[in-house]
Amino acid sequence: MPDLSWFFFGYIGLALGYNVLSEIWRQLWGQTLAPTDPQRGLQIVTLLYLTFVIARDLAPVSGRLVLLVWAGLVTWSGILRHLQRDDSRTYAGEPARWGAALINLYGVIVILIFVFNHSVFR
Repeated sequence: MPDLSWFFFGYIGLALGYNVLSEIWRQLWGQTLAPTDPQRGLQIVTLLYLTFVIARDLAPVSGRLVLLVWAGLVTWSGILRHLQRDDSRTYAGEPARWGAALINLYGVIVILIFVFNHSVFR
């Protein structure tokens, strides 16, 4: 079975890139791409990365459970919240809203593949 970690690292790269771009956008135009504070987003993505690295070395059940919790958190805060229509949540535009949701949808799919793939855990 090929190492699927690259798919996860791709998600991490996309999420980090989105948050960095959002911070640059804020510095140039005074507004972030999404309502999420980019620095907070960078911290969360970094924590997810560290959790993933540690989860692969945990007992299979524990590692899967940890990643399953992350999948739920990313689904709620990274997909559903971005798709909710709420006038108090401002975005730089619809592409920014959909970009955030799609990056996180990709991440949830990858996390779930890891949760249900027996060869990932040692």
